[in-house]
Amino acid sequence: MSLEPQPDPVFFLDRTVATPRVQAALREQQTAFVSHADLFRPETPDTEWLPAVAARGLCVLTQERRIRYNPLEQQALLASGAGTFIIVAKGLTSAELAACVVRALPRLHRFASRTPRPFLAKVYVDGSVQLLSSPS
Repeated sequence: MSLEPQPDPVFFLDRTVATPRVQAALREQQTAFVSHADLFRPETPDTEWLPAVAARGLCVLTQERRIRYNPLEQQALLASGAGTFIIVAKGLTSAELAACVVRALPRLHRFASRTPRPFLAKVYVDGSVQLLSSPS
């Protein structure tokens, strides 16, 4: 294990998270991010953007809750090599989503720096983060 300090992760905001409010909140927190629209067309399938995002070393932030219940989607995410954080709170407004992301930032940074990729982790509205899945 390296004793070198790990750089802060750069987050990739998928279409479900890349709201103007979330982006403004991350800029306010001086947190590096890239939104889906910065790199891809809106209709780009997950099977195309996921490997590209993983190859850049970005951590995915998504609200795609169905992933938690779909083993095939989980395997695709893990196979991409990405570190993926799934915000599991339901029915959040854009402002509430932004507040949730900001509240979780310290834990997201810590988790991403300590957990080998690929991984899937859940992010709760209180800002807590829990590992959902990683390769066995």
